[in-house]
Amino acid sequence: MTGPHPNDYSLHTGKDDSSIEEAILYIMRDALQWWVNWVGSPDDHKWKVMYVAFAAICDDIMIPPKRPHLLQGLRAEKVAAEDIEFMDQCLLRQYVFQYFEKADARLRQLLLSDTALMTQFRATTANTHGCAVAVMASAGVESMGVVDVAVEMASVCNALSMDIAKESLGVLKGEETESVAGDDRGRLQRELRWVYVRCIEMLDALPGGHHLRRFATSGFHFVLLMDRYRERLKGLRFPMSTLLLRRLEDYKRW
Repeated sequence: MTGPHPNDYSLHTGKDDSSIEEAILYIMRDALQWWVNWVGSPDDHKWKVMYVAFAAICDDIMIPPKRPHLLQGLRAEKVAAEDIEFMDQCLLRQYVFQYFEKADARLRQLLLSDTALMTQFRATTANTHGCAVAVMASAGVESMGVVDVAVEMASVCNALSMDIAKESLGVLKGEETESVAGDDRGRLQRELRWVYVRCIEMLDALPGGHHLRRFATSGFHFVLLMDRYRERLKGLRFPMSTLLLRRLEDYKRW
C-alpha cells in the first residue's frame, strides 16, 4: 500500500464521538485511569502517562504509523536510554499493526481460532510491552528489553486479563475483534485462560516479577472500573467531571 489511505484518521471508538479532538480528550482520560490502576498516582510521571495515551490512541483513530515526540519528556523523567529506545520501537510496531488491522480486514482473519497468534497480536496491538517498561521505570527499575522474560509474561497477562474481563461483561461479544472469535469459542476461552495462568506462574517465579504483578493482573479490575469499557457497552460517551477536565488540562501543556 502506497500513499494515504482514504480512511486515514477515521474514528474507530464504537462510541458517539463527534471529532478527533473529542476522541483524544477521552483517550487521555483513559490513560490516566489505566495508570492509576497500574501504578497509583500519576504525579511525577507525566510523560509515562502520555506514552500510555499515545499507545492507546491508535486503537481509536486510524493513524498512519509514525513516531510521536515523546523521547525528550521520558529522558526528563530519568527513564533509562535503553528503555526509551525499546518503548519507542514497541510504539512504532504497534502503530503499524493497528493501522493495517483497520486498513485491511483480512489481517484478522488470519488470526481467528489460533490462540498463539491471537495472544501475540493482542499484546502487540495493545503495546503492553512498552507500557510494562513504563510501569517499571516509575519504580526506578530498568528492563532488559527484548530479552526481559518478566516484561513478556506481564504483557501477555495484561492483555489477556483485559480480554477475559471484557468477555465477562459482553464487551465486543460477537464482533470480529473479540479475542475468542472463531469456530470454537469454548476451546479458545479455555486455551486463553490456560495461557494466562501459565504466564502468571512464570512471572511469579522470576526475580523482579513482583514489579509487574499488579500490571499483569490489572485487566480484572480496570475493565470493571473504567469508563472506557462501560462506554463501549452503551455505545456513547459519559460526561467528565470538572475536576477531571481540569486535571486533563495539565497534559495539554507540553
